[in-house]
Amino acid sequence: MCKLRRPLAKLDCLVLKMVLELKVKEIKNRVGYIEKACEELKKSEKFKLLIESVLMIGNQNEDAKRVVMVQAISFDSLSSLSNTKGYDKKTSLLSYLESVLNEELPVVFDVYSDLPDLEAATHESFDGIRQDEDDLGKQLKSVTDELKQTEALLKSGNVKEEERKDLEESKSNLEEFASKAQTTVAKLHDDVEAGKEAYKQTLVYFCQDLTLSSDDFFNYITDFFGTLLGMHRKMEEMRERMSNKKKKEEEMKSMKKAAEASKKSVVKEGETEKDGEKEKEEEEDKKDGEREKEGE
Repeated sequence: MCKLRRPLAKLDCLVLKMVLELKVKEIKNRVGYIEKACEELKKSEKFKLLIESVLMIGNQNEDAKRVVMVQAISFDSLSSLSNTKGYDKKTSLLSYLESVLNEELPVVFDVYSDLPDLEAATHESFDGIRQDEDDLGKQLKSVTDELKQTEALLKSGNVKEEERKDLEESKSNLEEFASKAQTTVAKLHDDVEAGKEAYKQTLVYFCQDLTLSSDDFFNYITDFFGTLLGMHRKMEEMRERMSNKKKKEEEMKSMKKAAEASKKSVVKEGETEKDGEKEKEEEEDKKDGEREKEGE
């Protein structure tokens, strides 16, 4: 390699040839996470029910005289539910939402089962993907530049005969790799653009701002889920404590009632025994009286 002209440029070409397939696959996977998460959100019945519940509660909390009802919600406002108070000015809308869902739609708390790719999508953005795609394009340009330099050198005639064979072989390898790499990168660009369009249609579907970045979009959703599910766990623990307390109180009442019943039973048995003894005494007295009469 050290005998070749421009050895560092040729080394960069070799490195790209080794990692190109891996880099393209990685970028496609990242786009795939976003596409799959978008599709999962649109198809999820649990997510649909959750958003409908938020809209219902939000509309109920507005002025009763208001005629136009809100039919969509900006996902960046979901986090404000924990700070917005309801009718009583004490209970947050998030707490009220949790209560309604727990009573009417508890299945919604398992929303993540509909969204297996959502978490991975929160770590991706088309800005980052585009940057990596551009870097790949720059690396590919260095390959085409090296190819042009090699072709120019061969045409110049300033090449020794023993060096020409190596340069021609290098030119052939560069041409083959550059052709395949350009096709691969062009296909990758089409896949990225298709992913961006799928994401844009998801924003339209949920009536969101079309300038919203994908990582912000997905993080608004997962942050809301985290807050809601955290509230649900807290309320479930409180409900369990209250249920256990009520159960113990009922057990104590049952024990007290049983004790009182037992006490009454003992008293009744005692009274029955006394009545029996009294009757026996009266019977004996009667017999004694009859015997006295017979003696007279």
